[in-house]
Amino acid sequence: MQNGGDITDKDLFGQYVEQHGRELTRMCFHLCANRQDAEDLYQETWLRAIRYYRRYNSEKPFKHWLHAICVNTYKNGFKSSNIKAVDFKTQEDKDRFLNEVKAPADFSDEYFDLAAAVNALTNKHRVVIVLKYFSDYTENNIAEMLKIPVGTVKSRLYKARERLKIKLS
Repeated sequence: MQNGGDITDKDLFGQYVEQHGRELTRMCFHLCANRQDAEDLYQETWLRAIRYYRRYNSEKPFKHWLHAICVNTYKNGFKSSNIKAVDFKTQEDKDRFLNEVKAPADFSDEYFDLAAAVNALTNKHRVVIVLKYFSDYTENNIAEMLKIPVGTVKSRLYKARERLKIKLS
C-alpha cells in the first residue's frame, strides 16, 4: 500500500471496505446505539479515511488507523452534513460511493439493546468500553489511539464496568 495522497484506486478502497467494513460497522453501532447515527458515523469515517489517507503510516495496521478516525470523529461530534469532505466529480459519483459503504442492516434488536446500555455511559467511558470489549484492543492500543496515559484507560474501564454493573442489574 502506498502513502502520499487520497485513495483514488477504487479496487484498493473496495478491498479496505471489504476487509474492515464489518468490524467498523460494529464499532459505529456500539458507539452510537442508533442506526441512523451509526450509519452516518460509518460513512463519515470512510470519507475521512479517504481524505486523510496521505497521513496513514503503512508501518502500522490500517485497522488501528481507521478505528482511531472513527473514535475521533465520534468524540468530536461529527455531523452528517460534513459528507462533502471528499470532492466528487458528480453527484452521481458521490451517491454511488455512499451506497457502496452503507452499513449492513443485519443487527438484531438485542444488539441495539446492548448498545443502548453502553450508550448510557459518558462518552469517555463508552469509547474505552467499545474499544476494549467490542473491538478487542489492548489498554496500550487504546491509550495510543486516544492519546492518553494507559493508567487513565484502566481507570476509565474500571469506572465504566462499575457503572454497567449497576445499570444492568
